[in-house]
Amino acid sequence: MADRRSRDDADAAGSFPGWDEDAGGGAFLWKKDGNSGEVTKCEPNREVAFAGLMANEIRVSGRRTVEPVGEQTRFTYQATVELRGLYRLLEPLMAASLRKRFAGDLRRLKERLEASVGEPSGRVRM
Repeated sequence: MADRRSRDDADAAGSFPGWDEDAGGGAFLWKKDGNSGEVTKCEPNREVAFAGLMANEIRVSGRRTVEPVGEQTRFTYQATVELRGLYRLLEPLMAASLRKRFAGDLRRLKERLEASVGEPSGRVRM
């Protein structure tokens, strides 16, 4: 069973632009361009986990964690994509595409984090 959290919990961990709170049950959900999902765990300043569907049928799940390592911070992004049926034939192409996408996501995150150094609140502007 997913650990469902409220919008207040998600806001404490940072903003999630474009995500909407589901009216039934308070789970934090998103739906965009045939992709949908749910935040399954939110531990402020530590971890956000998710599960959902890409293209309305490919199961995905993952987590983003941050942890102190000496004077630095380690960011870990883990994702699992479950391909079934004919999609399995596309696995090499999808893997390359997702690696490229994730690399771009990490580059943009790095740029935002570096741009936020010195912000009075210590928060990253999204």
